[in-house]
Amino acid sequence: MRRTQRFFLNGAVNALSSLLLRGIGMGFSVYLARRIGADGIGLFSLVMSVYSLAVTFAASGINLGTTRIVAEEYGNCNLPAARRALKSALCYAAFFGSLACVLLYCLSPLFGQRWLCDARTVPALRLLAFSLPPLAFSNVCSGYFTAKRHAYKNALFGILSECVRIAFAVALLLLPHFHGMQGACLALAAASTAAESICAVFCVFLLIFELKRETRSSPKMCSRGVTRRLLRVSLPIALTAYVRAALLTVEHILIPLGLRRSGAQASAALAAYGTVHGMVLPVILFPLSFLSAFAALLVPELAEYHVRGDKEAIRRLCSRSCTVTLWFSFGVCGIFLSFSVGLGTVLYDSKSAGQYLYSLALLVPLMYFDHIVDAMLKGLDEQFASMRYNIIDAALCVAAVWLLLPRFGIAAYLWILIGSELFNLSLSASRLFRVVKISFQPMRLLVLPILCCAGALGITRFLMRRLDAFFSYEGWALFAHIGASFVLYFVLMRLCGCIRREDVDWALHLFFPQRGKKNPQNASPQAAPSGSTESKKLNRQIIT
Repeated sequence: MRRTQRFFLNGAVNALSSLLLRGIGMGFSVYLARRIGADGIGLFSLVMSVYSLAVTFAASGINLGTTRIVAEEYGNCNLPAARRALKSALCYAAFFGSLACVLLYCLSPLFGQRWLCDARTVPALRLLAFSLPPLAFSNVCSGYFTAKRHAYKNALFGILSECVRIAFAVALLLLPHFHGMQGACLALAAASTAAESICAVFCVFLLIFELKRETRSSPKMCSRGVTRRLLRVSLPIALTAYVRAALLTVEHILIPLGLRRSGAQASAALAAYGTVHGMVLPVILFPLSFLSAFAALLVPELAEYHVRGDKEAIRRLCSRSCTVTLWFSFGVCGIFLSFSVGLGTVLYDSKSAGQYLYSLALLVPLMYFDHIVDAMLKGLDEQFASMRYNIIDAALCVAAVWLLLPRFGIAAYLWILIGSELFNLSLSASRLFRVVKISFQPMRLLVLPILCCAGALGITRFLMRRLDAFFSYEGWALFAHIGASFVLYFVLMRLCGCIRREDVDWALHLFFPQRGKKNPQNASPQAAPSGSTESKKLNRQIIT
């Protein structure tokens, strides 16, 4: 199987599983919105803001460290060094996961009563502390399977974890002991802890099975500096991640406080916070499933190219990733701008959710492109620059929330989100374009996609209005309208020449490997000497 096809196959597996997971998660958020209300979701979102800080400390950059070092050693066919890196990563995860568990359990009263100003969050935080050690081990296993391009294994564990979490949560919420906002938070925390523990057990068993299957012989000696290299990658990432996670936690704590200082009641502030973070942002992030799946695979892929010094392959992969991301994100942005009210009504029976979705639709191109750029920077050993930009961005957000939210309310926070993404993207993209010489074509990547998106939405709206019986913003008709608009968007992109013939051929090659091989006998390795120009061109085509 060609390298590009393997990359696409793993990305497709990741995309389908991520789409399924986000779909299940969004459906569960709809269930929670109807079960515990927006203020209940807001309270649990506050719990998760502190928990995310603990998760950052428990993981401490080990996922990316495992992926990078293991991918580099497997790329060099050094199996013993890859095994040693894995053992070091497991010890690293055991130390930081256990320490994070103890700290969160002991400091839960401080976090709940002093930071969050709500004692109802303390039991949930204490229960979530026990999920941190298994979560750290799962991060190591996930990084290892990502490095080996075994995307389906991470997909299976993600689906297992989400199904267990939802099953436990629904079952516990039906019990009378878990009624009320505090009980609901405790039930969700128990479900998350159970899901992480079960998933970690299965991950470790599969990892042991995978290691037994591998051949223990290797033509190279085990590298003595593997553990040092792992720490050199993971610890700086961990330190910068601590700072950014702390700033994000402070930001999320300040949001309800700032809303209350602007004149809103405590329940209304929690409801607004829960609507944005628990209802609207999951909808915005749902289409990102397609891109995040491939973004995770870009890290080991670019890491191998970077180690080999293959600048042309790096440029080609980065250019293709940027192009597809911008095309996709503009289409999704147009969908949200046109159907925000309908989506808010159908999913959450909430007009305010639809209004917030409309206001945040401009986040889509910025957020999606920034996500893929960050992944490429990590694969090119530029993760420190990426984390530096994230820290600066988080610090500015904290200052903006503290200064603007009490004066302008929730509207200020929406604009802070958009400005933050724009600032972060400008720094990250400029860094990527300095490292990789990517040719940027504004007409093909910006102007034509926007015009085609507007045309597709206008045409489908006109046609659907002619079919009065089918035109509505409720139920299946809304999603049929969205699907038709998205398909027509890419058709117009092809007709306008934005999507070129070589792009179509590249996509078809991923599904049909034999397409385009006009003279297989002339393309055989025997047709040219191994060191000839023709052989080098052939090898370059095979790689790409």
